[in-house]
Amino acid sequence: MVALLARRRFSIVGCWLVVGIVASANGQSATTMQSIDPWGKFSPGTRKRVRLVVQKLDSQGRVVSTTTRETQSFLEEVTKNGYRLRVETTTNVAGKRIATVPQIVRRGYQGEVNGETSKVKATGETKVIISGVSIPCRVRDITIQGTDSIRVSHVHFSAKRFPHVIHRVTKSPAGGSITTVIRADTIALDMPLHLLGAEKTAAHILTTQRSPLRIISTLEVHCADVPGSLVSLTSTTRDNSGKVTERSQLDLVSYRVVIGNGRQPASRPRLRLFQRPINR
Repeated sequence: MVALLARRRFSIVGCWLVVGIVASANGQSATTMQSIDPWGKFSPGTRKRVRLVVQKLDSQGRVVSTTTRETQSFLEEVTKNGYRLRVETTTNVAGKRIATVPQIVRRGYQGEVNGETSKVKATGETKVIISGVSIPCRVRDITIQGTDSIRVSHVHFSAKRFPHVIHRVTKSPAGGSITTVIRADTIALDMPLHLLGAEKTAAHILTTQRSPLRIISTLEVHCADVPGSLVSLTSTTRDNSGKVTERSQLDLVSYRVVIGNGRQPASRPRLRLFQRPINR
């Protein structure tokens, strides 16, 4: 999942994966941070498969190419500080099927990726109203330092209300002359969702990514029961003249949840007898 979306939207560390990044500043323990993280709350053996279809359009709005990517993410390790995913992606382009080398992605509960460091600053409290529901939120500024860049997020966070990050604005690189800004707002809560034969509830998040060359608008659907929480999205990319140059749609294909403590697998996750699987 991480590798799939990194190219287009989540170079700024995954818009929707930063649900635990302010918990420590809110006085939450590492255990609490893990318990609300969309991957960290599950056990090794948990997996997820998604399919992304990307259409590129010409200046007349006609589809000139279609690319389909299927990505599987396997939860291989969970610790008090973060978790490790193995990501396998297969791409279909012009009838050719191309499998990429599996990637290992390590994430911390503050939103760090592969060794990044973070700093959290509490700036106050507020209330966010969504469809008449008032949600108390902690306000935090999070700075994440990578090898060659810094990104800063302003976050409204609720430990009790999924999707936890109710509002977020992220800028990258922080202080740069050319900046990408991603704004994500939760616009609907407790929405009905029929997911792979089961009835669930979902939150809807509207995300806008602005850069000097393009604007990407995305409507996301998130479910707390699904690893990583994202179950679908639709997206359009417009150039700086306002023309649509790309359309995308992502859908959940399958997932498997494992709950329980067991020996953590060294390679492909296996279900332990004392763990409880939930397959979809």
